[in-house]
Amino acid sequence: MTRLPVLLLAAFLLPAGLSAYSAPDDPAPAYRCPGLTPDVVVATGQKHDAVLVCSGAARAMRFFDHLDLPLMRDIQFRLHPALARQDAAHIGYYDAHSRRIDFLTYAACVEQCATQPPFRLPMNEELYIGFAAHETSHAVIDELTAGRPLSRVAHEYLAYVVQISTMPPAERDTLLHGYDLPAFENPRQISLTYYALDPCAFGVKAYRHYTALPDPAGFIRDLLDGKVHLGANLGEWW
Repeated sequence: MTRLPVLLLAAFLLPAGLSAYSAPDDPAPAYRCPGLTPDVVVATGQKHDAVLVCSGAARAMRFFDHLDLPLMRDIQFRLHPALARQDAAHIGYYDAHSRRIDFLTYAACVEQCATQPPFRLPMNEELYIGFAAHETSHAVIDELTAGRPLSRVAHEYLAYVVQISTMPPAERDTLLHGYDLPAFENPRQISLTYYALDPCAFGVKAYRHYTALPDPAGFIRDLLDGKVHLGANLGEWW
């Protein structure tokens, strides 16, 4: 599991609480998100985008913090006007090898998603923040499962659960209202094939499965520990 995509993925003053420093391998300024431990650093020339990404990262980290799962590894975002792997459905990638998230700038994301709206909604700041939370989740999961890598479908299940769970209620209700889909009935139904066919529908069904569980936190811990497996155990063939 090398790359995990998100699919449908000059001012003198800094935003309050953000500190800037030079990133040795990137000409763009890097902003350290305030109040987050471990550090989340966003390399971008757009301070507005840095604030949005920091908000998404904070949501994801609070979600895992509530599960009492320890995090120590810093998270790196690098924002781009276009991704190296150009595809209208891709907003960003977490690269497990470099441990970096490559992500579209907000303006590029709005432009790109105009032709393929994620969750059937026009891209806006709340959705952008949500996808930043999604990608942060991949980085966190990669740390939590070091030495026993999680399957891609489990990665995506968890990332969409975090993304949708941490949205403000009104925006989440709007998103869910667009999908007349039931929850996945059991872990065997949660397949990489369904994800590949419609990632956003997969995310909705995953969220509804998660919220219907008698012990959602216990299910996540069992998934991360390898006690629960998703899909029909047929292997992941791409």
